[in-house]
Amino acid sequence: MQAPTGACRRAPIFQATAMLIVPALMLALSAPATAQQVRINQLTDLAFGTLAANGTTNVSRTDNLCAYTSATTLGYRVTAKGSGSSGAFTLANGGNALAYTVQWSGTSGATSGVQLTSGTALAATTTSAANSACLLGTGTNATVIVTLPAANVTAVPAGAYSGTLTLTIVPN
Repeated sequence: MQAPTGACRRAPIFQATAMLIVPALMLALSAPATAQQVRINQLTDLAFGTLAANGTTNVSRTDNLCAYTSATTLGYRVTAKGSGSSGAFTLANGGNALAYTVQWSGTSGATSGVQLTSGTALAATTTSAANSACLLGTGTNATVIVTLPAANVTAVPAGAYSGTLTLTIVPN
């Protein structure tokens, strides 16, 4: 029996700009702060292939990636949204929807992490990336884990399922 397949899509690069208000000698002067940059790099599509709907085994895929911020604290927040209704984490095949879960770990190579809720920012995480391309030996420094719960796989008809997972990071 063939079962669903799915994929995650690349996340775009985002840049935040802040405005710093500095009062001096009873004058309010405003000057822009250095723009803080964030980036997700080395993110790849996740393919689940053909799944056996046995009802007992969850199917997970992980992707090790680089999360970078130029914030002096090296802190960032991550938010995930799926392509389902209202941003739900679902893969679709016609009118059929296959729900999945998403976890985030601030460590590369992780097999579990903090459960994400669509549209809700994860509490501050820090990065070890020295530059936006994760060069100079830092490699990957975070992991996204996508899981198709066994009960969800058996609840939908076999077929090709697809969807988009959008990851957004902002400086913290």
